[in-house]
Amino acid sequence: MGSQFKCDLLNVVESISYPRLSVYGYHQGITQEEILKVLAGYHYNIALSEAFYPSLQLCEVVLRNQLHE
Repeated sequence: MGSQFKCDLLNVVESISYPRLSVYGYHQGITQEEILKVLAGYHYNIALSEAFYPSLQLCEVVLRNQLHE
């Protein structure tokens, strides 16, 4: 991989933060391919969270309405 790509990946990792990405397997000395897998897992988690949001919002509205009644 080119050095520009490597530099861009490190900027992404630093922007997200090492502690947050460690949950997905990030550690010092990780290869570029492994960084891509870590970032893919991170983005998958974001998509999964987004998928649950409508159901969570509906539960919150129902609960709030029931408490109000």
